[in-house]
Amino acid sequence: MYGCAHCGQLGISQLRKMLMGPALPHTCRNCGKKTGVPYSSLLNLIPGVAGIASMMIWPGASWTLFATGFGLAIGTAGLMRVPLVKR
Repeated sequence: MYGCAHCGQLGISQLRKMLMGPALPHTCRNCGKKTGVPYSSLLNLIPGVAGIASMMIWPGASWTLFATGFGLAIGTAGLMRVPLVKR
């Protein structure tokens, strides 16, 4: 569980934080206010998009690139290095 950006109480699960986006805020269970992630969190998508683009360019040899890019994209979000902000 992660603390709300407004009240600081634990009210956001790890799965919910991973699915959160700049346009998809979460309503805190405790205070009822919305918490989200900053738009800079979209930078986490770059490795995944690069992996998908590499699959289109080099279909035979790009599974490793795709898996690495997708793993980095999920890994950075999975490590929860993205801060929570008030919405």
